[in-house]
Amino acid sequence: MKKELTGIILVVGVMIAGCSSHPVIMEAKDVKVSRETVADSCQDLGPVAGKLIGTKPNLDLAVNDMKKEAAAKGANFVKIESASVYGTAVRGQAYFCP
Repeated sequence: MKKELTGIILVVGVMIAGCSSHPVIMEAKDVKVSRETVADSCQDLGPVAGKLIGTKPNLDLAVNDMKKEAAAKGANFVKIESASVYGTAVRGQAYFCP
């Protein structure tokens, strides 16, 4: 009886672990960045920021830095909220959208 119960618990645990809502490891290339409104089905994962340390402004590099931070949080979408005048920093909100 104990063996059967232990087996059932193990099977249920494996099934639950297999039902994760999204991939654990995202990559920056998988993160979409936009100023679009986010769908209600998206899960808010918190604020993210990107910055460029250098002498030449390059907003694309700052956005890529932000995408890396978002990917580390498991996000696949970032809504841009602000960008610096000099093109060296950007802020946004990270989301996972199914």
